[in-house]
Order: sequence, then C-alpha cells, then structure tokens
Amino acid sequence: MNLTITGTNFTAGSTVNFNSVSYPATASTATAVTATIPASAVATAGSYSVSVTSTDGTSNIFTFVVSNPSTAGAFENFETGIKTAYAVADVTLASGS
Repeated sequence: MNLTITGTNFTAGSTVNFNSVSYPATASTATAVTATIPASAVATAGSYSVSVTSTDGTSNIFTFVVSNPSTAGAFENFETGIKTAYAVADVTLASGS
C-alpha cells in the first residue's frame, strides 16, 4: 500500500513512521512524501500512529484508522498450485510452499 502524506518541509531523505516502524520514502517533494507500507501492517482494523521524520526533525503524530481491512491477497488459490502427483510432497503456491 502506498501512503502519501502532505505537509511542508519534507526532504529527499524523509522516512514515514507507521505504527513505530520506519519506512523510507519512495517519492518525496517539499510538500508530499510517499512510502510503501506492507499490506500486513494494515491487515487488522484499528488506529495506527503515523509521523514523518526529515532533516528538520519529526512531525507531530497523527492517526491512520483502518476500519475495514482488505482481505485481498490473504487467501491462497489452491487451483493455481503446481503438483505433478498426489504422493506426499510440498505444493508450490504463489505465497510459498
């Protein structure tokens, strides 16, 4: 998930602090900073603290609310697995074995 925060005084080295974890900016201007937050970080409904740290310091903390988390990608489609026989073995799926 891309999280874009608007404000002022952002720099190229800004980081987004989401729920006490820092993520590097993937895009940054003086008035907006974007970071990629993993879907697993917002998979549960709740309130999450967000701030931005730049060379000028850390912003005030604001709250990001997840009220209806997406389950997209949370379930595996077993029909897409690769298995050549029915003997005991691992099945390779999109999310792993």
